Amino acid sequence: MEFKLNALIESLRPILQRNGGDIQYAGYDETTETLSLLFRCANYHCPGANGAMQMLFEKKIRAEFPCIRAISFQNVASAF
Repeated sequence: MEFKLNALIESLRPILQRNGGDIQYAGYDETTETLSLLFRCANYHCPGANGAMQMLFEKKIRAEFPCIRAISFQNVASAF
């Protein structure tokens, strides 16, 4: 499952990278069914833009992996 999750995240990265942001797979906890992502929005200082991008990614991830109970976005201000 981790390989497929990482592949999906990699396929979504260009959406953020076009605007100076990025997203990276940080891990999956099978016990809690929680996906952890490192997330940097180009407008990281703007909660509205940040939240909108996170919702978009969450929707796409949940469509492919309905078994995921929670998605943790760890916001980072600098490049990975």
